[in-house]
Amino acid sequence: MPPSLLANLIYDLTLPDLVVQLGSYNTVDILTSKETIEEDVKKLKGHVFFLGGVNRETGMKRATNADIGLKNYIFFDFDIKKLHSNLSSDDIKSTVKEFFIEVLKDTPYGAWRYMVFTGNGIHLHYFSKEPVKVDDERKWSSGYKKMMHDLEMLLEEKADPACSNIARIARCPGSYNCKKEPPILVEFLAGQDKWFDLEGIEKIGEEELQKEAEIAKKKAFEKLNNFSSFEISTFKVINELPISALVCALLGWETDGRNFWSPGNGHKFKACYVPSGENYL
Repeated sequence: MPPSLLANLIYDLTLPDLVVQLGSYNTVDILTSKETIEEDVKKLKGHVFFLGGVNRETGMKRATNADIGLKNYIFFDFDIKKLHSNLSSDDIKSTVKEFFIEVLKDTPYGAWRYMVFTGNGIHLHYFSKEPVKVDDERKWSSGYKKMMHDLEMLLEEKADPACSNIARIARCPGSYNCKKEPPILVEFLAGQDKWFDLEGIEKIGEEELQKEAEIAKKKAFEKLNNFSSFEISTFKVINELPISALVCALLGWETDGRNFWSPGNGHKFKACYVPSGENYL
């Protein structure tokens, strides 16, 4: 692994009055810098992740969304081995890498700055010259997911939507992915001197949320318009209304994607809603 790429990555992550956290899944072990990053990674064992743009007062606590001061990068996580178990690490580091580069080169998404092999797939990192402050997490997440969808269509691969979280940690090159034995080195596949403007993500997200709200309303009214007084089961009609989509669209809430309750048989679920912004109740 070229040492300069790792130092360059941390240099890109370093913003005035903000810090770069380095550690495991749930803990922060070191606040790193471009001068110490390579030694810092060597000190840590097993999985090592980084997160930039963290408010200094957060210290050694694993940062949450509220602890992110500015964002100057995003990354997309393509878990290639999950969908293509027949592909080896060498296949991903050669054939898949070249495919990604070729497909993206003449598109706006060809402006990735770092391409990293994670042990399971590829991380595409995009950096902006000018950092941005996330004013609306919901719009940011929606804008990110629109970009992710664009990439999925171009590359014909699925990406992890959880990376839309502004405090999402990423595997650090030079460390190891220890999910399986033997551990696999996380390493740079390529780097290029290109920048990607992050300024418009929330605007994209706002437009996508408006589209989603209109679709949810349309579906709900279609259900209501199909209601008949002669319907044998009014419960059936009511039960089929897209309540989750309507609650999210009308109140500005969203399902958090992980907290679900199952009434035993596993066929029905209740989503937990996360209130946010001016529509908080």
